[in-house]
Amino acid sequence: MSGLRSLPIALVLALMAMPSAVSGKTTTNTMTARLDVDTSCRLTTEPLAFGNVNIFTAQVDATARIQLRCGPAVAYSVAIDNGLNFNGQRRMFNGVGGWFAYVPYQIYRNAARNQVWGATFATMVTGITPANGRVTLTAYGRVPSTIVLPRDYVDTVTITVNF
Repeated sequence: MSGLRSLPIALVLALMAMPSAVSGKTTTNTMTARLDVDTSCRLTTEPLAFGNVNIFTAQVDATARIQLRCGPAVAYSVAIDNGLNFNGQRRMFNGVGGWFAYVPYQIYRNAARNQVWGATFATMVTGITPANGRVTLTAYGRVPSTIVLPRDYVDTVTITVNF
């Protein structure tokens, strides 16, 4: 220790900080870095509102927006079921019953209204979200020319997004 007294203090501290023995051996292992990005999607919809018509109205068309907010590059499919009043076709119900209790209608995937939007793979809308994760789809509805009673007609369909 007497030899250390003659050395400058900074050098003594540096010598004390050094490992006392280096064996020349090493060991390794791995560490996984992981980040899970939530790929959940949010779905918002508008009503498919055909508006006010008279009892002799010809065919009536309407549209409604369906909006998805997901992460970027998420593959999705959107299905629409047949509704609460389905009986071989989608129907709206007037809540009263009797003659003319139902009004048939259809929901389509395209503006030409020749591709039904349904719940089977062949009738769903599919895609991949863009970089901002936002997709706006349009449901195209049609009530064919029909005779109806002056009442409110309603149906509820379920929209399901698979991602």
